[in-house]
Amino acid sequence: MNCRELTLTLWVLIFVSTTESSCTSRPHITAVEGEPFYLKYCSSSHEHKIEANTRRWQKSSGSQKRVELNPSSSPRIGLQDHALEFWPVELNDTGSYFFQMGNHTQEWNLSVIRRNKHSCFTEKQVTSKAVRVKKFLQITCENSYYQKLVNSTSLYKNCKKLLEHKENPMIKKNAEFEDQGYYSCVHFLHHNGKLFNITKTFNITILGGASTCTCQGLNRIFQKSDGSCICQAEHVSFNNRGLESEEESSGHEDCQPQESPCSL
Repeated sequence: MNCRELTLTLWVLIFVSTTESSCTSRPHITAVEGEPFYLKYCSSSHEHKIEANTRRWQKSSGSQKRVELNPSSSPRIGLQDHALEFWPVELNDTGSYFFQMGNHTQEWNLSVIRRNKHSCFTEKQVTSKAVRVKKFLQITCENSYYQKLVNSTSLYKNCKKLLEHKENPMIKKNAEFEDQGYYSCVHFLHHNGKLFNITKTFNITILGGASTCTCQGLNRIFQKSDGSCICQAEHVSFNNRGLESEEESSGHEDCQPQESPCSL
């Protein structure tokens, strides 16, 4: 394989990976009223060749029969390739959705919940993440499907703005206990002259140090609160320069019994 073929192959793999990452594989989905929302079929490279006029979106709710969906059925509905878009999704959009292409049919069950009007996020749509103190904490605001339409994105902590960028704001740091809280990424975008926003919230919990550990070095005791290994009482350690370390310092050198001053 020459360089040109290799470059083309890599580009195709990247394109397919990016495209598939935004498809909707889960059969049961929850959305928040008033926000843009989409369902996207995960297609194969062979299925991309099937003519667009063989693709159909349908909805059924309760005992109702399937109804075909298209932009003429509702001004909030949009069709983009293998995706069904809602601008925005509303409570009455709850139901079962079907994508038909050729002889294949895929079904999703969509539940639309009410927005919390007293908070910047909806509790039922929160992703929880636990990070140990001093370990790497990363929060990235990104939305692969709507990225090209996003005008700006803001990051909030407990509904107070922390960052705002045209591109994806993020936090990268070693976790501290004060980092615990609710972080909301709010993407602002325009569609057909209207302003919409999409919110993604993370509940970050900061855990203490590891609950168990075998300390390196003799006579050291593990501290669960911060994950350190300090010398036990009446013991000291010496660094590689032969200097006595601080009493509460963590390390892996052996701790020696502390010599008492000679009495007169």
